[in-house]
Amino acid sequence: MLFNTIELDTSTSVGKLVLAATLWEHRLGKDYATSPPTRLLKIRSTVAILAIPSSIHPLFANVRTLEISHSIQETRIPMTNLGLLLAAFPRLTSFKLTNARILAGLEVLELRPHQFPAIVRAVSRMFAALGPRLRKLVVTGTDVSDMQPGACPNLETLEIIDDAIYPSIVYSGVMQQLFRSKNAQIAPAIRVFTFRKVLTSSMGLFMRPHSILPVLSNVEELNVYGENLGGSTLAFPNPTGLLGVLLLRDRPLTVLRVVRSECRATTFLSLLKHRGSRLRVLYLRDSAWPTPEVVDCLARHAPELEEFWFAGCSGLDSSWALLDTLKAGCPELEWFAPLPWTPGVLLQGVRGEHD
Repeated sequence: MLFNTIELDTSTSVGKLVLAATLWEHRLGKDYATSPPTRLLKIRSTVAILAIPSSIHPLFANVRTLEISHSIQETRIPMTNLGLLLAAFPRLTSFKLTNARILAGLEVLELRPHQFPAIVRAVSRMFAALGPRLRKLVVTGTDVSDMQPGACPNLETLEIIDDAIYPSIVYSGVMQQLFRSKNAQIAPAIRVFTFRKVLTSSMGLFMRPHSILPVLSNVEELNVYGENLGGSTLAFPNPTGLLGVLLLRDRPLTVLRVVRSECRATTFLSLLKHRGSRLRVLYLRDSAWPTPEVVDCLARHAPELEEFWFAGCSGLDSSWALLDTLKAGCPELEWFAPLPWTPGVLLQGVRGEHD
């Protein structure tokens, strides 16, 4: 079988492979080109990876094993190039990296559900090598309990996706291990925290955003999907849940997005009153509790507001009077949506869209 193994170590060798690909198609026939025999591909050089054109990716359609290595003196390989290359191996069964610098450009990592012991150990090793470079981490039901504290010191964005099928926190103390320390804060760089609850369950095993937010003291942007924000009642006058945590924080939020949520509107108004001074973006969607009082409170206590969204909020109808009230108290307002369908004049400097 011809070319069962291909080894690329320089850009010259890549050029020879391109020439061979041309010969395969025009001299050996298209059947050969559409069913290439190569099963093992070895890449020994950063230069070789950067030189591989997409035109010869079809030659890798039947590759089962890919081995990549390069010396530490060579240029780091961007994840973009590596990702495009891996996409060319639909039948790949074995992938070997012999130098962690190959992933030097990785900044965003999403962990999908894996709970096998071997996977947990692999995740731990991966964070040891890549953690300091990560800027964004998305956790979806992956057991990350074996990670060492401080593994991601430069993490700026944390997203937790929690559902009844793959709960993100059925593991004891995982988030506390990752982001808490008796002596110092583990993740001081996190500025954006997103929590998505996909499905509901009565199991009581799932992560609640209010249990992790207190240790993320530098968060300025909070995005919450499908979560009960909590509130206060006559029986329990002190605010509870996420709203209670936000009221106690020293650092006000600049961006708050809340989708498919429940809360007591009076407690949310208290949040705007006491912590709305730096709020620039408020996005409310598919929630019944927002009322015109929210707009009045924003006009009084959120002078830096630039964007206000309230689509799908049945208790808050859009009107030109509502926009006038908001703009009067928020001179920096640039976006208001949804716009009212009734005839009216859009204020100068304000844009928007209809629902």
